[in-house]
Amino acid sequence: MEKRYFGEFMGTLVLILMGNGVVANVLLRKSKAEGAGWMVIAAGWAFAVMCGIFTAIACGSGDAHLNPAVTIGSAVATGDFSKFLPYLAAQLAGAICGAVPGCATGRRDLRRHAGVAAFLSALARDAGCGC
Repeated sequence: MEKRYFGEFMGTLVLILMGNGVVANVLLRKSKAEGAGWMVIAAGWAFAVMCGIFTAIACGSGDAHLNPAVTIGSAVATGDFSKFLPYLAAQLAGAICGAVPGCATGRRDLRRHAGVAAFLSALARDAGCGC
């Protein structure tokens, strides 16, 4: 895999993994951040975006789009669609790989905690996990 596509993959993976983690911590009962509120979720997602961008750049992506919408916008604005499909594939694969640990951990935790519906709906809404 070329470095820039690997960077997109890893950056998106980190973004989704960290973003879903903060949502799980706020919504799961008996977690340390239970009920912390939307400000914690927003700050956590902001930190996840920053870490995702830094990871993408460190792994070789000079663009660090991390989002298919940004990739589409960039391709339309510049007229260069040569990176569109590879970036899209790397971002989707990274998002799936970033969501899988949250789904696996969430399923284990959901057996022990209440708040199943809230956790699953937030996880599916935020990452498209499909758990």
